[in-house]
Amino acid sequence: MPKYAHILIFSVIFLSPVFANSQKKFLDSSDTQTITNAGMTSAVLFTGAIFYDQKLNNFIQNNQSGFLSDYANSFYRLGDKKILVPLNALIYGGSWALKNERMQHTSLNAFKSILSTAILTEGGKQVFGRTRPYMDKGAYHFRSFPIFRNNSNHYKSLPSGHASLSFAFITPYAEEYSRWLYLIPTSVAFNRVYKNKHWLSDVILGSTIGWLSGYFFHHKNEHIEITLNSIIIKF
Repeated sequence: MPKYAHILIFSVIFLSPVFANSQKKFLDSSDTQTITNAGMTSAVLFTGAIFYDQKLNNFIQNNQSGFLSDYANSFYRLGDKKILVPLNALIYGGSWALKNERMQHTSLNAFKSILSTAILTEGGKQVFGRTRPYMDKGAYHFRSFPIFRNNSNHYKSLPSGHASLSFAFITPYAEEYSRWLYLIPTSVAFNRVYKNKHWLSDVILGSTIGWLSGYFFHHKNEHIEITLNSIIIKF
């Protein structure tokens, strides 16, 4: 398995310049710069967090309160795909009933963002196979491709799915209506660390994936076309 993990990681690194170049085609220069700056900032935060994951986790678990527990619990479900997808479908249906084209466009971008983020997040979980904090194996215990293991969910910590999907869902709405909405996925990310389900670096990477996807689909100028024989899929 490690051999295949190395191949996948190398592929991601090799293809990253291709994605960077594609931004110039689909995004305005200001949006490309925003994505570049966000990516660089997230990389710095992720690198710093991964060195202090264990200490930060110990501090958070040893300094909990009733108020913070209630606050964290209130945002747990908003990162669950079983909630997000039907909720966005409800918004999309409502926008059609109300003939609100602005909402239709935004909710459709949210669907694209959620789908793309789900694929990237699950791929990352399989490649890294990081053990969750509650397993008490430490912050640097990795077993690639947990899909082939019993209790695979225990080894799917990096990146955080709840953080990535909540940002993927909210970002198009936050960019279109109000950036105060970012408080929702940020609170979901906080929940995952506070409840000992993820390391801080997990939610930073997950949040970055979700935000980048949501921002890209909301601001892109052109369709992305994928051709499968005679079938053309447009995003």
